[in-house]
Amino acid sequence: MKVRELMTGAPITVSPDTSVLDARRLMLKGVIIIGPDQDARAAAQLMLEHKVGALPVLDGEVLIGILTETDILRAFARVPEAAGRI
Repeated sequence: MKVRELMTGAPITVSPDTSVLDARRLMLKGVIIIGPDQDARAAAQLMLEHKVGALPVLDGEVLIGILTETDILRAFARVPEAAGRI
C-alpha cells in the first residue's frame, strides 16, 4: 500500500506572510473530547470525522490524558494478524 492511498489530500495551508491571528482563526473549532471508558474504535472514528490527530480525554470535567493517532496506531500494530481484522 502506498502513502498516496492513505493520505488526506488538499490540506489547508497559509502563506508565510499570514498573521498568527489570521492563522488562529482558521484553526478555531470546538474541542472534540472523549471519555476514558469510550471504545477505542469510537475514538478513531471521531478523529477521522473531525480530521484531528488527538483527542483530550476527560473524566467528567477533569482532563486526565490525551489520545493521539500514534496511540491508535500503536494499539493496531500490537494486535496479532488474525485477531487484528477490523
